[in-house]
Amino acid sequence: MLTRSIILFFSVLSASFCAAQILPYQGDLEETQSELFEKIEKADETSSKEAIEFSSQLVAQSKGTEAKTWANLIYASLLAKSDSVAKANRILADSVFLDLTNSEEWIQNFHSLCLASVFELEGEYSEAEQLLRSVISNTSLTELQLLATMKLAEVMRYQGKLDVSKINWFEALQMSIQLADSSYIVDCHRGRGIVYFLLDRLEDASTDIQVYRSYNRRIGNRKNEALGISLLGLIDYRKHDYEEAISKALDSYNIRKEINDLKGQGESLNNLALGYMGLNNWQQALRYLEEAVQMKTLASDLTQMTVILNNMGHCHKRSGNPSEAERYFRLALEKGWQNGQMGDVVISYKNLVGLKIQQKKFEETVSLQSRLINLKDSLADVERREAISELEVRFETGQKEQEIKVLQQQQTIITNRWLTLALGLFLTIVIGALIFDNQKRKYRQERELLTAEDDLQKAELKIMSDLLEHNQQKLSLYTENLLRKNELVGQLEKRLKTAVEKTGNIEPETSELLVNFSGVRILTDDDWEEFKQLFDGVHRGMLDRLLGQYENLTLAEQRLFLLMKLDMSTKEIANILGVSPDSVKKGRYRLKKKINIPDEVSLQDFVSSF
Repeated sequence: MLTRSIILFFSVLSASFCAAQILPYQGDLEETQSELFEKIEKADETSSKEAIEFSSQLVAQSKGTEAKTWANLIYASLLAKSDSVAKANRILADSVFLDLTNSEEWIQNFHSLCLASVFELEGEYSEAEQLLRSVISNTSLTELQLLATMKLAEVMRYQGKLDVSKINWFEALQMSIQLADSSYIVDCHRGRGIVYFLLDRLEDASTDIQVYRSYNRRIGNRKNEALGISLLGLIDYRKHDYEEAISKALDSYNIRKEINDLKGQGESLNNLALGYMGLNNWQQALRYLEEAVQMKTLASDLTQMTVILNNMGHCHKRSGNPSEAERYFRLALEKGWQNGQMGDVVISYKNLVGLKIQQKKFEETVSLQSRLINLKDSLADVERREAISELEVRFETGQKEQEIKVLQQQQTIITNRWLTLALGLFLTIVIGALIFDNQKRKYRQERELLTAEDDLQKAELKIMSDLLEHNQQKLSLYTENLLRKNELVGQLEKRLKTAVEKTGNIEPETSELLVNFSGVRILTDDDWEEFKQLFDGVHRGMLDRLLGQYENLTLAEQRLFLLMKLDMSTKEIANILGVSPDSVKKGRYRLKKKINIPDEVSLQDFVSSF
C-alpha cells in the first residue's frame, strides 16, 4: 500500500485555469466587439476551440491600442487554457501584440495575471507568486483582484502551503459573494474543496466539490464537470473505494477526450493509475502513468511531473525492478530541484533511501541519508522562520470562516429590512406582525453571532493544540533521525571491525577511522541545544522547573532525565548519548540517589509524572 505522504503529493491536482481569466474591457466597446466578447464567454464554458476562434476575430476587429492589447491578452489566456502554452507565452512577451507602455494600469496588471498563469503551468511557482502578489497590491479593480487571489491560492497549494492556500480561497469567496457572481463562487468551492481533500477533511471536500460539479453540469460546462467528477473520484480513492474511484476517473477521461482537453486527460490518467495502485495492479498503473506523461508533455504541463515520476519508481519497486525504480526516483529528484518543489525532493530522497536499505547497500544509504538530513536542516531553518506566520494564518483562517458567516447574515438582515419596508407601504394591516417576526429573527441572528464567537474561541484553542502537536511531531522526527543515523553508523562500524579482525592487523589509518566512527555517534553541544529547543516546545518550562528543584544535577544527568521523559529505552538512550547500556543503567542509579527517590518508587514513574 502507498504511504500517506506519496498519496498526498500525488493528489496535488493540475486544476483547470481559474474560471475567468477572461476579464471584461473596462471601457466602451462597439456593439460588434461586445457581441463577440459575449460569444467568447459562452463558448469558453463548452468549447475551447470555438472560444479561441471568436477571440481571434475579436483581436482583428478591436480598434484602438488599449482595446487591441486587451483582446490579445484574452487570446493568450485562452491559448494557455487549451494547451498552447508556448504560443501564449510568445504573445505575452511580444510588444507587437501588446503595447503595455501606453496602456492603463488595469491592462498592465491583467498582463501580469496572464503571465503568472503561464509560469504556473510551467512549474515556475516563485515567479508566479511574485507577479500575483504584485497584482493584488497594485490593482483597484475588484474583479482583477479576485482573479489574482484565486490564482495565488492555486500556486500556494502547488507549493504545499495548504493553510495559506485555504485563507486565499476564503478571501476569494468573500469577494465572489460581494460581486454576486455564481461562476466565481463555485470556482472558490472547487479550490477550497481540493485543499480540504489534501488536509484529509473528506466530508468538507466532498460537499464543496459536489457544489462545483452540479453547477457546471447544470450550465453545460463539460470541461469543468469532468474536473468535478475527477475530484470526487479521488475522494472515493481516499475512502479506499478503489473500484468507484476508477469508474469516476474513466468517466472524466471520456468527457475530456471527447472535448480534446489534453491537460485534463493527463490528470484522469493519473487518477486511473492511482486507483490501480490501490488495487496493487502495478503493471496497469504503469501503463496509465506512461500515458499521463505523454499527455502532460504534449500540453506543456509540468505541475505534476515529479509526482508521476516518483510513483512510476514506486510501481517498478513493487514489481521487483529496483534498477528502473532508482532511475525514476532520480528523475523525480532532478525535476523537483528544477521546479523548486522541495516537498517532492524530500520524497524522492526518502524513496531512494528506502530502496537502498532494501538492497542492503548501506554505504549509499548513509550518503543519501546525510544529504536528506542536510536538506531537512536547511528547510527547518525556513520552517522555524515561518512557524509564527503559519500559526497566524491558521487563526486568520478561523476568523475568515466566521467573517463569511457574518457577511451572509448581514446580507440576510439587509434583505429582510428592505422587504419589511416594502411590504409595510402596501400592507399596513400586517405591520405589527412583521415587526414582531423581524424582532424574533434579529434575536435568533444575535444568538447565532454569539454562537459564532464561541466557535471562534474553540478554534483558537484548537490552533494551540495543533501547534503543540506540530512541536511533538518535530521532536519525534528529530529523535528518530538521531537514532536512525546512529544505527546506520553502528552497523558500518561493526562491519569495519569484523573486517579488521579477519585480517588480524590494524593499520594506523584503520584505527583512526574506527575512532572517527565512534565519534560520529556522539552528539555535539549544538545538537543538544537544538534538541532542548524542540523539547521545550512540547514540555514547556520543564527543564527550568527541574533545575529549580535539583540545581546540583550535572549536564549528563539533565540529558538522561530529558531522554527518559520521552519514554526511550535504555538501548535508545545509549545510542543517542554514545555510551554503553550499562553506563546508562549506572547513570539511572546515580540520578535516583541524587534526587532522593524512595526505593519503592520507580525512577521512570517519577520522571514520567514530573
